Amino acid sequence: MEPMSVRPSKREYDTPAKDQLNDQLTFNPNRNRQNNLQTHEDSFDGSMDCRLHPSTFTLRYVREFRSPDGEEYIRKDYSTGQANELGFSACVSIESMKITFINEGCQMLVDDDLKAEIMIAKPELLDQTRNFEQAKKVLLDRLRVEKVLSDGLLVSRNQLRTEFRGTLKNIVSKANCQLVTDCINLKKILQKYSQIDYQIVCKTVIDKQICSVELREIATKLYDAECGVKKRTELLPPIIITPETDFSELNTALKWLDCTLQHVGEFRSSDGKEYIRKNQISRKPNELGFSACLSSESGKITIINEGCQMSMDDDLKAEIMIEKPELLDETRSFEQAKKALLDQIRFEKVLLDRVLEK
Repeated sequence: MEPMSVRPSKREYDTPAKDQLNDQLTFNPNRNRQNNLQTHEDSFDGSMDCRLHPSTFTLRYVREFRSPDGEEYIRKDYSTGQANELGFSACVSIESMKITFINEGCQMLVDDDLKAEIMIAKPELLDQTRNFEQAKKVLLDRLRVEKVLSDGLLVSRNQLRTEFRGTLKNIVSKANCQLVTDCINLKKILQKYSQIDYQIVCKTVIDKQICSVELREIATKLYDAECGVKKRTELLPPIIITPETDFSELNTALKWLDCTLQHVGEFRSSDGKEYIRKNQISRKPNELGFSACLSSESGKITIINEGCQMSMDDDLKAEIMIEKPELLDETRSFEQAKKALLDQIRFEKVLLDRVLEK
């Protein structure tokens, strides 16, 4: 007969092994967190003693990473079976610029201004990221723009450029003495720059407080738009804006700052009813190079470019010439141009004179 087993005493039962077992069964959040962190650290040095596989911490398994403030996120999306999918959606910020990634359709929105079709080169690298900052960096680094669908900021900027040039020409064509001086001073300042662009011109107009209030207002709007496009291109290089080398339209507009009729092309009276216009010379032999509609004490004077003709209140019609047209080209205001034109008119042949006929 086998001897009866003797039940161990309480003292014998409280062995170190039993204490270790109880310790493992007791919930200790701080210890668990420490173990998890240790396991996470082990995953980077390739240790196979980890209790949790390293891939558990990646976006592929976690499914979503969020920024510390919870405002930004990158989310792994389940496939809907459609061909045109990114495989994830996201909302991230770069400084003040908000970028939204849409899974279906592989699209990206930037500040609700720009919409583009995109792709992510090597999306598996995004799956392997372990936190929000890693995922955000990989996402932006691997971003490729396939096609820009719409760009409200660029459209707005181009419209403002056209408006700026039109406003500049308008104020110069009606320039008074002060505006002429301002325009000439503006051109002198701009001549110091080896290369001119819209930002430089607008900043000069704003800072120097020159030219009209109307031009300064449009210059402020255009400057903000130019800065916005430039900043977006710098912060998000995949948004490719072809570097501009052709500023011919701007350079043409800046020639108007000479305030001469030759460069401005047209002067108008302050009420807009009278004008003197520089015409392009065609190959036709009989042209003045100018046309005009003027008022005088004698009546309304109309000067017609083709045929070198002048009429006055439909009572007088004559062929004329401008003795020194270069003097008219060099005038800087409507009043100067009007005086020079009337002084330089020479009658070649009277075609009709109803006053004499009477």
